[in-house]
Amino acid sequence: MWFFKKKKQTDQDILIERIKAEQIDLQGIFSDINKRGEVEALFKDLSKLSHPDKFEKDPEKKEIAKELFAQIQNSRNNYTRLIELKQNV
Repeated sequence: MWFFKKKKQTDQDILIERIKAEQIDLQGIFSDINKRGEVEALFKDLSKLSHPDKFEKDPEKKEIAKELFAQIQNSRNNYTRLIELKQNV
């Protein structure tokens, strides 16, 4: 008859078992991904609308566009700030 000695669990094995036992919130993960896509789309739209090169013939508008474009670039990952900037455009 064969007897198998039970392997002593390491900390890594215990951690792996705990991770497998936990429920994963896929809906939360996918909503974050969707929000990230919305942020990227909003960023691209605002960048196109306010790009300084669109206002080559009007220096006054070009300066305003430069400032707005810089704010958009600095707020690239801040969804609420991008929404605020979109209302100003």
